[in-house]
Amino acid sequence: MVWRSISKIIPWKNAVYQKEERLGQAYRAVFSGSPSREDQEIVLADLAYHSGFAMVTPPDVSDAVLRHREGQRHLFSRIKQYLNLSPESVRELEIAAREEAVFAAS
Repeated sequence: MVWRSISKIIPWKNAVYQKEERLGQAYRAVFSGSPSREDQEIVLADLAYHSGFAMVTPPDVSDAVLRHREGQRHLFSRIKQYLNLSPESVRELEIAAREEAVFAAS
């Protein structure tokens, strides 16, 4: 299975508005109780990216930044814990989160 991220669904770089609109639709669907599989994957990939789940914190950051980032990762880990994802799904989710990071950096 390939985990879908918003950057995979809307791949072009200059489509920020379309990506934000689709991301908002996915979050609303997930939290209103009627999400598609794609909605779920988009939201989890976005949460994984914004939590820093698949990122390494450099050693030269302040204690405050480190605590903040670890708190974000902890929150995402709590969500992920209850989803019972297979190891393959977790790997695909990490890839999707990295794709979001690449898009955000460009």
